Amino acid sequence: MLDYSENKEERKQKSIQLIEDFANLVNGSADSEALQERFKREHRTLQQSMFGEILKLICMISKLDDVRDIDDRNKASKVMAKRLVEGYAEIRKQEEIGYLKRSGFSQEEAEVKAEQYRKQILEDPDAYFKLPCV
Repeated sequence: MLDYSENKEERKQKSIQLIEDFANLVNGSADSEALQERFKREHRTLQQSMFGEILKLICMISKLDDVRDIDDRNKASKVMAKRLVEGYAEIRKQEEIGYLKRSGFSQEEAEVKAEQYRKQILEDPDAYFKLPCV
């Protein structure tokens, strides 16, 4: 558990250790059902925070382009992450069209503005692909 009184370097080291431990877990014989069950029983605010970090990872993976970061072993992850971000952007576009039309914009105006919004999401998914604070 992170102690907020720790300095930045200590938190960084704990974060690195967490990823290393998680990598070792999934590289071995991780029990996905037990992992999911434990996640489900975690404090609701912590579930929200953990899922927020998962979303940040999805955004980061969707933007990987460097040959040092992508090869045949993780290419499918990038493709899936990119599809998730694109799907989210399209859903938000449709929601935005509805909102704009209810606000008095014509169908055509709403579609143009909503398409601009979709493009903004795709350019910087980290800014949009997140959960609301609770």
